[in-house]
Amino acid sequence: AMMMGAAAVTAWTASPARALLQQASGGTAALPASVEALIGRMTVIEKAGQLTLMAAAWAGGAATSLNPAGGSASFDGQLGDVRAGRLGGVFNGNGAVMAHRMQTSAMRESRLRIPLLFAADVIHGLRTVFPVPLAEAASFDPDLARRTARAAALETTALGIHWTFAPMVDVARDQRWGRVAEGSGEDPYLGIQLARARVRGFQGDDLRDPTRVAASA
Repeated sequence: AMMMGAAAVTAWTASPARALLQQASGGTAALPASVEALIGRMTVIEKAGQLTLMAAAWAGGAATSLNPAGGSASFDGQLGDVRAGRLGGVFNGNGAVMAHRMQTSAMRESRLRIPLLFAADVIHGLRTVFPVPLAEAASFDPDLARRTARAAALETTALGIHWTFAPMVDVARDQRWGRVAEGSGEDPYLGIQLARARVRGFQGDDLRDPTRVAASA
């Protein structure tokens, strides 16, 4: 176990992620000692579990069909994966009740008590539905994009969701592409301004704020 832990720390020290973190922070950032120690305690399965994100099986149906055949295709199976450290998070779940049950399992019943990450496609609002990003871009108003993203963040975090798969920043110039509606059109400058505004609306200045949601450009 000591050898595996030392190998994990060595791998992290030499990893591109560590190098990027140090470059972004001027070389002063260090991984907290508690995280270094946690990595050393993790099995290979638990490390792989932290990289595993499954469609939530809470409501069955379409979400279940996205998962591989097996235990993760049912909610009880996913709870088992959480307890065993085989699941790092779920996406497109069904609200605070589901999130509470899964997070309770992670924090009380798993070996390492690592909290889960909950993600969702919050593209143009959640309970309050706004125009699709392409339509919103026709306003040429970045502050409007910031305010709609802020409203979406309030509703999203109220359901226990930490992370949204937005804004989409691809420049769309071929109308045959099925995701044109998720972007801001064909102009890079406008796309930059609206993406920046949406990230600001989702994240604010501090992701420790419980009403802020992590963006994923």
